[in-house]
Amino acid sequence: MRGERSGSFWHRVVAGGCGLLLALTSGEAARAVSSTEGGDGRLDPRITEIMRKPAYPNAQWGPLQQDPESGRVVRSRFAEQFFIPGSRAKLFGTAGAWDTLGGDHRFRTPVYGVGERRGSTSDGDLGVRQ
Repeated sequence: MRGERSGSFWHRVVAGGCGLLLALTSGEAARAVSSTEGGDGRLDPRITEIMRKPAYPNAQWGPLQQDPESGRVVRSRFAEQFFIPGSRAKLFGTAGAWDTLGGDHRFRTPVYGVGERRGSTSDGDLGVRQ
């Protein structure tokens, strides 16, 4: 139907756009990391000290330092290792959804309740309809 937004269509559009952006940015990052020429490769001891703190027992670190003028990688660690994307990758998904759906878009999730309701309190079972 014209004028209405099909949820599955827009989900595919957003997911496809996010996948494309992630693939493009991952390729750029891989090229930058693999071009490690020069430098001694040693990280600043202050950075290494932070990475070894007991507060981060399961953390995976992949620091990369580039010369801002040339783009040459000065120091890196675990350059060949793939990491699960973090917050930066989420920005692409959010930006794609925002651009596609607009800032005023709201997802509506109907919640149904069985039981007694007093004001904003419900005594019973809640269900979400898909």
